[in-house]
Amino acid sequence: MYSNNKIKIIASLLSAFIILVGIIIILSSNIANDLLKERIENQFLSESFGRGEAIRSLLEIYSNQINHLAYRLSSDDDIRDILSANEQERHSPSFREYSGLSILEQKIGELGTTFVNSTYIKNIKIMDRNGNVLLSSNPSEIGKKAFYFDNEKHYSNATNYGVTNIELNKVRDENRQLIVFNVPLREQHNASDKKENSHNNYLISASLDTNSFNKILLNRKGLGESGEVYLVNSSKVMVSESRFFNNTNPIAVDTLPVRQCFESIKGKDASGVYNDYRNIPIIGFSYCAKDLGFVLLAEIDKSEVLQPTDNLRNTMVIVFVISGFILIVISIVVIHTLLTWNKKLESVNKQLQSQDKMQREFINIAAHELKTPIQPVLALTMHLREKTKNKEQIQLLDVVIRNAQRLKKLSDDILDVTKIESNSLNINKEQFILDELISDTIKDFESNLKDKEIKFEYHNFNNAHNLFADKNRIGQVISNIIGNSVNFINKEGTISITVEKKKNNDSIGDKKNVVVVSVKDNGNGIDFEMLPKLFTKFASKSFQGTGLGLYISKKIVEAHGGVFWAGNNNDGTGATFSFSLPLENSD
Repeated sequence: MYSNNKIKIIASLLSAFIILVGIIIILSSNIANDLLKERIENQFLSESFGRGEAIRSLLEIYSNQINHLAYRLSSDDDIRDILSANEQERHSPSFREYSGLSILEQKIGELGTTFVNSTYIKNIKIMDRNGNVLLSSNPSEIGKKAFYFDNEKHYSNATNYGVTNIELNKVRDENRQLIVFNVPLREQHNASDKKENSHNNYLISASLDTNSFNKILLNRKGLGESGEVYLVNSSKVMVSESRFFNNTNPIAVDTLPVRQCFESIKGKDASGVYNDYRNIPIIGFSYCAKDLGFVLLAEIDKSEVLQPTDNLRNTMVIVFVISGFILIVISIVVIHTLLTWNKKLESVNKQLQSQDKMQREFINIAAHELKTPIQPVLALTMHLREKTKNKEQIQLLDVVIRNAQRLKKLSDDILDVTKIESNSLNINKEQFILDELISDTIKDFESNLKDKEIKFEYHNFNNAHNLFADKNRIGQVISNIIGNSVNFINKEGTISITVEKKKNNDSIGDKKNVVVVSVKDNGNGIDFEMLPKLFTKFASKSFQGTGLGLYISKKIVEAHGGVFWAGNNNDGTGATFSFSLPLENSD
């Protein structure tokens, strides 16, 4: 009959497999999502920095040109005469005709054609400290106050000669958005005038058409269906074209990167997921130029970025649901079949030997069938772990790998038990050096220990031992014993492995010469209740194993004509596990 424990094990294996597949699907989707998001973020980080630097360079070029113009005009005698006239003289018709468009165009023309023929720099004018226009390339403005002029803001921010004050405002000039440059004119005094230059009374103002930025801002190649790059001024108003709204009315942009740029002392760049001016979640990066009064934002809708991975996730979920349903049906059928067989076997009261045989055959088939999907699950998970760089995801993948390895070992142990009980455990003997096998096993454990501080000591009293035995099976025995010692050491301890050659005696074996391998630890030791049944199947009080390892190890040693024994150490700390093997056909 199939015991309840075996049925529970098979049900647990099936459940664990379904859970592992589900975890892999979730992790695969998350990793794909992170990789795609990282690629988009790198692209938009490059877009924001590259275009921001280009805007900065343009503003600095135009600022230098206007600053140079201010320097030259402030040194011109005719301009100084006009600026030194009193209020009554400035309002006379002859003065207005002299100081109008022609004189400013003439003086600018003498400095070159850069400003006269510029398609971007507009409306050059000279104002006094109250914003009254004294000279202008637009004659209708002369004698009037500039409509955008704020005495406290503009004059207080532009009093140092040689310093350009740039205002990115939504100034309307023939339905175009303009950027205003204000530069103080150096005030000139006669040599006989002893009064020092305490301040500058005049400003030169020029407007820059934002169309000069269109090649930088409106190039949306590679930005997808919802990506855009735009400028926001220090008043948190968009001063370039929006991809989604008509720019007839001002668009307020009070988003996270705008606040971080203008409300922090030095101005900070920002990146990440946040709501944009449409209150829609986006992935964005900013280039903060607080010193020039603007922040450039490169953004794309989060939904567009995540749509491919969402589709992939939905497909994988559908596959997982269908696969999970099939596996659940299979598990129900298998378990129901087991229970039915048990009931039939009990009713006909067959012999215990035939019942055991059927059990062994079924467990062997089940273990084989379960082992087949475990290996690709483990390989895929290890592959994902090598590809991901996210520490949190690496930890989750380690959990999957660790449990998949436990599941694989459990399946292997079940297969070994069935072979032992059916007397079909094959021993393939070959010549090998025992010491090398032990050293390699120790190295494997040292490389995989993470949460414990365990020191390994290896003592070989008779140099190399050339053994004629099944190398893989003896390696399995050594690994089981050392693993058992590791499990029963809490956090730190010592495991000592000794190998020595001995003569035959009654307690060791039947051959004349034997090699004895002992593994001694200073862990918790063997529970006294477990000592009588230590080498039986499923003999375990630990949650870390099934109790099959020592049973299988003892049978392997006995199949080689050896002896396996164990006991607690005399000092009351830890235990020692030993086995002997005959040195037949050895050097």
